[in-house]
Amino acid sequence: MNSVILMGRIANKIELKYTTSGKAVLNITLAVDGFKKEDTQFIKCIVWDKSAEYISNYHITGNRLLIEGRIENRKWKAEDGSDRFATDIVANKVTGIDFKPKDGSTSEPIVEEEFEDMFADE
Repeated sequence: MNSVILMGRIANKIELKYTTSGKAVLNITLAVDGFKKEDTQFIKCIVWDKSAEYISNYHITGNRLLIEGRIENRKWKAEDGSDRFATDIVANKVTGIDFKPKDGSTSEPIVEEEFEDMFADE
């Protein structure tokens, strides 16, 4: 079974692109924390279709995402004839953890600790 679940922060500028057939595609790098700060991994993820548009419309660099998907290895020939390799995560489900408006408003995102406190009196 080829299945991956990652939670991390968007570490690059979000640039939504479209294929020649009109499919939305987004290449993002997710900064995933390790046990120590220096263990942070930067993992390339490919997000397609509505999930790519969702990230582009509602998230900015630094937001946390939960990505579920699969590992995909790619191989190609570079212009100099050498073999090149890359490993990416191809997302099939994306969940936003943080939300920061792109319109510049000052509303704060709800983070896990605040969300838990909202129900403390119940």
